[in-house]
Amino acid sequence: MGRGTLSTLTTMNPQRRDTLSLSAPFLRPDGKRYLNTIIKRILPTALWRTWYTAVDALHALDTPCYIGTAELAHQAAVSQRKIEIDLQKLEARGLMRRYAARREFCREDGTAFWRAVIIKDFSGLYDLASEYHLWCHSQEYIPPERDFADFIKADRQLYNKLIRFDNYRHVLCCKKPGPKPQARREPSSDDYGPWI
Repeated sequence: MGRGTLSTLTTMNPQRRDTLSLSAPFLRPDGKRYLNTIIKRILPTALWRTWYTAVDALHALDTPCYIGTAELAHQAAVSQRKIEIDLQKLEARGLMRRYAARREFCREDGTAFWRAVIIKDFSGLYDLASEYHLWCHSQEYIPPERDFADFIKADRQLYNKLIRFDNYRHVLCCKKPGPKPQARREPSSDDYGPWI
């Protein structure tokens, strides 16, 4: 198969996208930092770390990630199996999809060559981050605090919307951290003895 044919096959792949569409708040000069802040709130720490490692210095936000799990594990200083589990969890949540595609690379001498890679497309995660951004700036916004947990649980549609964000999931599903309050009785005058 000639190089021209390979190029044509790659560009005809309907799943391949050279760029990802990001919402306007993430396209500003501080957009990457803002997106990172949101994703830290809406994902568990391990999944955030895997995403951050995949897109931080290795790729721009608007280009698909094609780094392998071994390189991601090395960059994140965790096992390759841990990265694979995290990617499976992101896929199960609909926040990432993987597909095979051919990418063009350059050799040291400047000549190009094509190699098959697995693309990690985080468009679903970026859509969820955009939804969280809109939620935080809406009139209906409710902070992710335990005081509002019963109020959120009373509205099934609101609950289903907010449970997808990890900071709300902690408030709605996890018990309050720390020691449980103990029932204490107030001291009476009998507790102090006959000297009164």
